[in-house]
Amino acid sequence: MATDSNANTVKIALLDVIDMAGMNQFKSSNGWAGLSATEARHQVVVLGTTNDTVQLVDGASDWTAGGTTAGVPSGDHNIWNHNTAAAQLLIDTSVTVNTATAAF
Repeated sequence: MATDSNANTVKIALLDVIDMAGMNQFKSSNGWAGLSATEARHQVVVLGTTNDTVQLVDGASDWTAGGTTAGVPSGDHNIWNHNTAAAQLLIDTSVTVNTATAAF
C-alpha cells in the first residue's frame, strides 16, 4: 500500500495475523521504540499513506489500540493488540483504521 498513490483497503482478521507472522518479530532490541524486548505476539506491520485503510474484520471489540511506536522501516505506527489472542498489528499512523465489523 505504501508504494502507490491509490486509495487501498486491506482487510485483516486475527487468523490472518497468526497465519502470516512469527512471534516477537518486532521488538525494542531490533529498533522498535515502545515495544518490549519480548513481545510474545504474532506481529504484522502495515505500511501505507493517508489514502489507505486497514479494515479490522473481527471488529472493534476484538482489538484494542495500544499507543504508538517508532520503528523500522519507517516512522510511527499505531499498535493494535488482539484482546483474546497473541496477535499484534503495527499500522503506519497515516493509515486509517476501520474497526467496524466487516465480512471478507
